[in-house]
Amino acid sequence: MSSIRIIEIETVLSLLGATLRTYSRQRCCNAYLAGNTVARLWSCCLLFCFLFLFLAERTIAQLNPPHLQQRPVVSASQDISVLDSLEMLLPRVQERERVALHNLLSFEFYYISLEKARYHQGSALQLARKYSDSLGIAEAYLNEGFIARLEGDYQHASEASMRALHIFQSRSNVSRVSRALYNLGLATSSKNEYVQARSYLLQSLDYAEQSKDSFQLARTLNAISEEYFAIGEPAKALQYAQQSLAIHRMIPDKRWLALQIDNVGFLYENMKQSATALQYYQEGYAILRALGNKGRHRLANSCKNIANALRQLGRTDEALVWARKGAELQETSPEMYKSLNGLRGNYRAIAEIFEARNNLDSALVWYDRILALPTQKNFYTLIVFEKIARLHAEKGNKRQTMFFADKSWNLALQLNNPRAREIAARTKAFALRFAGKNDSAYIFLTNYVTIHDSLNSLEKKTQLERLQAAHDSEKRNAENERLRQENLVKEAVIARQTFAVIAVSVTLIATFALTLLIFRANKRNKQTSMRLQAINSELDSTIQELHQTQSQLVLADRVNAVGMLTAGVMHEINNPNAAVYGALESLQTTNKDIRGFFLALLDEESKQSPEAQEFVRLSDRASSMITVALLGSERVKHIVASLRTFTKHQEAGFKKTALLQELQATTEIFRYQFKDVRVELDCPQELTIVGNIAEINQVFLNLLVNAAQAAATVITIRCRSLEGGAVEIDVIDNGNGMESRIISRIFEPFFSTKESEGDGSNSGLGLSITQQILERHSASIRVESEPGKGTTFTLCFAAPNHAAQEFSRELAPIS
Repeated sequence: MSSIRIIEIETVLSLLGATLRTYSRQRCCNAYLAGNTVARLWSCCLLFCFLFLFLAERTIAQLNPPHLQQRPVVSASQDISVLDSLEMLLPRVQERERVALHNLLSFEFYYISLEKARYHQGSALQLARKYSDSLGIAEAYLNEGFIARLEGDYQHASEASMRALHIFQSRSNVSRVSRALYNLGLATSSKNEYVQARSYLLQSLDYAEQSKDSFQLARTLNAISEEYFAIGEPAKALQYAQQSLAIHRMIPDKRWLALQIDNVGFLYENMKQSATALQYYQEGYAILRALGNKGRHRLANSCKNIANALRQLGRTDEALVWARKGAELQETSPEMYKSLNGLRGNYRAIAEIFEARNNLDSALVWYDRILALPTQKNFYTLIVFEKIARLHAEKGNKRQTMFFADKSWNLALQLNNPRAREIAARTKAFALRFAGKNDSAYIFLTNYVTIHDSLNSLEKKTQLERLQAAHDSEKRNAENERLRQENLVKEAVIARQTFAVIAVSVTLIATFALTLLIFRANKRNKQTSMRLQAINSELDSTIQELHQTQSQLVLADRVNAVGMLTAGVMHEINNPNAAVYGALESLQTTNKDIRGFFLALLDEESKQSPEAQEFVRLSDRASSMITVALLGSERVKHIVASLRTFTKHQEAGFKKTALLQELQATTEIFRYQFKDVRVELDCPQELTIVGNIAEINQVFLNLLVNAAQAAATVITIRCRSLEGGAVEIDVIDNGNGMESRIISRIFEPFFSTKESEGDGSNSGLGLSITQQILERHSASIRVESEPGKGTTFTLCFAAPNHAAQEFSRELAPIS
């Protein structure tokens, strides 16, 4: 059984199923609900028919060739198309509300039936005027202009679109202003006024971006693509069509996506990249088939596109199957979905396939079928006249060649369009030259060249390029100004943060100096030990605040001299603390000596006196208080030692150090602020790394603080040696984790997922600085994370010898 015959049977079965479903829905359902016994019996019969049709369609699908094994055109499901839904709503809404529905139906019928589109547009305009609905009137004018353009009345199209534009501008409706400018651009382009058309379209593009109307933005980009194609620049046309397609892929309405896919395929087909065009056409066809009823009015056109691509590839047998299928889909479609434009396109596809096979008689038959369609003669008809004239010339029929050339010229004069006269003059010149009338042929050929040059002149292209360049420059300037304003805001924030850091540092130094003065002024007092204990406690708190401030400074990278400040503070703390510690030890010894000396002066009886016993009790109490003070001083000394290990700011350049020692120092500093977070270290003692130790410790501290702020309760640090001496470190936490879209941005400067607390602590620079430090050390960092399952940062340091060589090269003199 031939493929064409299978398609015919499939189509008939599908239409029969659709008819039965429509009848059952509209006739039997009401009778069944009313208790009509005959209707109920008839419904049972229909169910049996549906089962039979389902099995038959499945059988036909098995007989289809591989490229035709798709669902039948009229879906067996009960899906209701967009047009069905809208027309069913019309009688159910109030008259005032029908304006929007009529306008929407007019829009949906653009490429299906111009007669129905015009009917709904007229109904919308009449009702909108009745109720003084200015937006409804403007929408009706828009549809009127679009329909006029499709009918070839470009002046009327421009005037109607301009009326709509004025109304939308008066209402400050940005989205619809964009659509009106789009319609104006299309109408003006059809009149071959490309510079003015481009101006309208670029304005439409700006308004669409302002209103964030993705659909209108995509349509306008496609219109600019069509303009570039019209002036003979298919590469630029493809560039804009691809941009439009990218936006359409994000829009829910898949019907327009399929249309734009076909537009891109057409450009590839025109550029002789037929294989690529075929891929796009097949993608569009698959989308329309998946849509069922919602996409069936464009299926025939999709079949025609596939046929054209296959013909260019030389696969004429397959091309003929698809072209005939498209024609049959149009001829057998329900009345609502019949499109004479679609029939015309499929008939032409069949004719061109026969022409490629050199079957000129069959090709002429199909071209004659196009002319027999009851459509208004327009620009497309001129192309058909030219095709027929050339086919008759190939057959040697001079009379018929001249007949169709004359018809082409007369129609072009009626249309009064330069592009139409260009095609007609070319056809006329060809026919006259074929008839041997070279003088007359020269006149028409000159006419053709003059029109062609005026339509595709270098001056017009230059004007278009200047207009496009001016528009692009204006957009770039606006974007640069926006970025400049953002930078000013960021600089102001940085300045405030720097001022705050300096103020905190000065306050801490002043507080420390004041505490030291108070301690020295009162150390010989009777209550020295009690005040010393209070001072030590306050000093411990101050050091904790200093550590937190230091962590914020490192993360924000605002004050590069924080290392020197920390070293100075450690020196100022360590010296007086050493003096205090020595004085306390001496005081402890002196206290014991005083006690021994005093008791030695007494005899045994006096030693038992109340006064002697009170002296012993006071001496023991003083010794106990001195011991407490010594423990506090030991605590201060330990903290200072940890700070010295962490910062190492005075050790300029790269140093070799034990990795475990640095991690222990960093975690010690980290625990002062985050006491509730458990840090587990798994690091062999023999592992070493080479680098700027202060910067490396800053990296570790950044990662630990980020993990703690992400609600982690346990942080595990695992270190291992790799082949070649490299060292890899995993920092694993059980915090909140991150989504992939956040992971891709965490190393960007100023990007932060934490809410700012107004103190500049969440500046978003921590991981950016971390990455910069690692790059200076020829190290790498990668991250793995999943929401709710924690995060793993992996650092990889080069072998110590390699890192030292890199550092040496950085310091090498330039010859």
